Amino acid sequence: MAKEIFESNVHKITPFIDPHGRLSGTANGKSVLVSGAGGLIGRGYATAFALAGASHLTLVGRRTGILEETQEAVLAVAPDTKVLIVPNTDISKEAVVSSLFAKVQSEFGSPPDILVNNAAISGTWLPFAQQTPSQWWEVQEINMRGTINMCHAYMTALTSNALPKEGLIVNVSSVGSYAYLPGISAYANSKAAMNNFTEYIDSENAGAHAASPSTIPRITAIPMHPGGVQTEMAGVLPKELFDTLQDSPELAGGVAVWLSAEGRWLGGRFVSANWDMEKVAAEKERILKGELLKLRVVGCEQIDYDAAVAEKQ
Repeated sequence: MAKEIFESNVHKITPFIDPHGRLSGTANGKSVLVSGAGGLIGRGYATAFALAGASHLTLVGRRTGILEETQEAVLAVAPDTKVLIVPNTDISKEAVVSSLFAKVQSEFGSPPDILVNNAAISGTWLPFAQQTPSQWWEVQEINMRGTINMCHAYMTALTSNALPKEGLIVNVSSVGSYAYLPGISAYANSKAAMNNFTEYIDSENAGAHAASPSTIPRITAIPMHPGGVQTEMAGVLPKELFDTLQDSPELAGGVAVWLSAEGRWLGGRFVSANWDMEKVAAEKERILKGELLKLRVVGCEQIDYDAAVAEKQ
C-alpha cells in the first residue's frame, strides 16, 4: 500500500492559512461564488473569503433561510462585502446554471474570479444492491452533473468576458473518493469521478492557455477534501463514524483562500484540508516532479500522451 506523504492531522485554522491573519487582503477585490452556501462548510468558505477581502460574494443553494444566515455571517465579519443570494437553484439543470451566471454578470458586471463547487448530496447509506438505480443515480446528477454544469458555465463566462481573466475552481471532493467505506458507492463514485474530471479540465485549460494566452485565460481547477465536519449531510453516517468527525467548518475556507493566493500550482491535484499546508508548500518541487496527488492506478504505468504523439510524428 502506498504511504501518505502528508499526515491528516490538521483540524482547525492554522496561522499559515488564516484569512484574517497571514492571508488577510489576499482576496481583495475578488468576486467569489459558493454553491451549497447554506451549510456549515459552505458558510466557512464564504466567511473565509470575506475575511480575506473579497468584494463580492454570490451564495447559491436551495433554501432561502439558510442562505440568509450565511449572508448574516459574512456581513458580521466583513460588512462592506456585496452579497448576492440565489436560492432555489438546482445545479443539475443546465438552463438554471446558465441563468445563474447571467444573473451574476448582471449584478456584479463580470463573472466570479473564484468558483467553489460545494453543493452535494450524500445519498442513502446502503449497499448498491439494496438501492434502486434511480436512488443511486440521483447522487451523480447533483454531485457530478451539477459540478459539470457549474464548471462549464463558469469557464464559458470567463472566456467570453470582454477582458478574459484568470479563474480558480475549487471542486469539493472527499476522502471517500479513494477510501473504501461500504454503503456509499454512489457518493464515492461521484467524488472519484470529480477528481478525475477536475484534473482533465485543469490540464486541458493549461494547454489551451499556453497555446493562446491572449484569448484563453488560465483557469486552475483543484479537487479538495474539506475535512470531516458534523454537517446535516453527514447525518447519514453511522453514529460511531459521525462522532469521529472533529474538524472546524472554517478549516476548508482557510485552505481555499490559501489555494487561491499561493497554491494554484496544485492545479489538477487532490488536496485535503486536513494536511498542513505549510508542509505541502515546502514539498512543491517533489509534488510537481513526481506527478503526485493525482488519480492513478497503483502498479500501472502512466501513459505519457505528449511523448507518444511526438514519437508518431
